[in-house]
Amino acid sequence: MKPMIYGNKALAYGAIESELEYFSAYPMTPASSVLTEIVNSKRVTYLQAEDEIAVMNTALGASFTGKRAMVATSGGGFALMTEALSFAAQAEFPIVAILSQRAGPSTGTPTYHEQSEISYALVPTFGGGDHVVLIPSTMEEGYAMAGYALNVAQKYQTTVIVLTDKQYSEGKVTTAPLVATPVHRGKLLENPAPDYKRYAFTDDGVSPYVRVGTEHGDFIATSYEHDEYGATTEESSLKVAMTEKRARKLENFYEKEGIVGYRVVNETAKKMILTFSFTAYTAEPWVRENPEWGLIVVTCLKPLDARMRDVIVGLEKLVFVESNFSGQLEDYVTKEFGLKFVPSLEIEHIRKYDLFPFFIEDFDSLKK
Repeated sequence: MKPMIYGNKALAYGAIESELEYFSAYPMTPASSVLTEIVNSKRVTYLQAEDEIAVMNTALGASFTGKRAMVATSGGGFALMTEALSFAAQAEFPIVAILSQRAGPSTGTPTYHEQSEISYALVPTFGGGDHVVLIPSTMEEGYAMAGYALNVAQKYQTTVIVLTDKQYSEGKVTTAPLVATPVHRGKLLENPAPDYKRYAFTDDGVSPYVRVGTEHGDFIATSYEHDEYGATTEESSLKVAMTEKRARKLENFYEKEGIVGYRVVNETAKKMILTFSFTAYTAEPWVRENPEWGLIVVTCLKPLDARMRDVIVGLEKLVFVESNFSGQLEDYVTKEFGLKFVPSLEIEHIRKYDLFPFFIEDFDSLKK
């Protein structure tokens, strides 16, 4: 019999099996059950903190020591984390944040479905800094992606946001066998030289890091701009060099990782739906019943995979399907790929913001 699992459990245990070492959270629907699963597992050091400011700062403290750290929240809690995420960008702390969207704005309708935090996930910090946004669309994908997110965070010493929603977080399905992602801790130094530089300049922008307490591994972690040792600086040339160092980390991301940031169903179709997350569970069977249509499911939102543009520009029609009023997914992908300047491509959308997810019959309007 195939196992049955829900989204937050897939994420929690996918991270646990990939050596998650610290987790913190403040209960907030629909992310709360990630905390429940972590606590019940009795396998990970955790903290249920007094607020999301403490959640993120304690997780960054764990990351500072070399631990694989993760938090989980929704929009209102994520808002309290953004100052610390900006610090993480400057100090180059690896961190994974599960952002489980709910119906907003503000407290909104907290126990219902919406996908209105896409733009926020794309720009969660002030003062610049790059990061990665991953989106699981199946439970199997979420299980593997949680561990992969921990790997990416440590390999590039960056923030990785795993973007989900109410329906994914609490949706329950039977699954194929779940496979955990092998652990990759990036440039972890066990025996640093006496002149160890935590923020050493490298060709790929990623500097070797150490576990706190390692001999010769002392360094300063600060929110200020700094030199290679971490000492605060206001020297112009160092500011330029450090900014460019951090920017190099995610260059050629897909080439370095050997992954694809989307998947396609019915590749020969000339009309396609573009969507993400749990919506794929209803879009895919509809496409299989209507073979003149195809489906593009985005699994890495930032950076976008440029190969997806090659798929899109050859189409006659592209329909963005998302659960928000403003069309955040459409706005982002259209601008990033310059799709409004593709004269042969007809762009449409279906947007739903009535608190409920997309059902199969919601796609029938495309038959007209």
